[in-house]
Amino acid sequence: MLPSAPTFWTTKVTNSLLSSRSLPMEEYLAFFSQPRLRPYLQLTCGDLEKCLRLYHWNLEVSSAFQIPLHYCEIAIRNAVSDTFCRCENIGEHWPWNDRFLKSLDGDSRNQLRESRDKRDDRNTGRVVADLRFVFWERMFAKRHSSFWLNRIHWAFPNYTDSNADRLRQTLQTNIRKVRLFRNRIAHHEPVYQRELSRDMDRILGIVGGRSAAAFELLKSIETVSFVIGSQPKI
Repeated sequence: MLPSAPTFWTTKVTNSLLSSRSLPMEEYLAFFSQPRLRPYLQLTCGDLEKCLRLYHWNLEVSSAFQIPLHYCEIAIRNAVSDTFCRCENIGEHWPWNDRFLKSLDGDSRNQLRESRDKRDDRNTGRVVADLRFVFWERMFAKRHSSFWLNRIHWAFPNYTDSNADRLRQTLQTNIRKVRLFRNRIAHHEPVYQRELSRDMDRILGIVGGRSAAAFELLKSIETVSFVIGSQPKI
């Protein structure tokens, strides 16, 4: 059971250092670079101490999202791959199914071909792990709407929307938003001005749509909610 108000190591150490000594401003600016710190400095009216507190909180909350994002990507790619495996016309070795390959858009086709051709063991699991997030997003595009009509509720059994095509569109939209958010975190971009609770709800919705058990497990271990509540006041 997580404590109700955990102390985060990065925040604690950063606050201690900033409070206990004069700041070598020029050195910090040279290390992080002015362009990287500029949005934080603008928000804090040039106050370097507040800027660095916010910067490190941004790192903290980005780190906290790693586990939920992991769950979310696993939910999406396994849902899609398992559905392909169950489909008689595609099958367990779907990355090597030429008919399926021809049904993809050009970018997805090239990505799948590149991934599968790295290996000669016809191991679907390894291809699944190698494919980029955008590949899975594109599997919910309109061009695949007929494929999902009788299958999407098997892949995501806990969604209450009974309209298969509307659910496909909802998933495509939410998966795209999660992917773009994930990319911001991966590139160490600012996320402090986002509605992070909505980002978390979107992730939880996808995970819960796939598995109620995984949803409950994620809820029990995630720290995003706590970190959001510790955002420094500017």
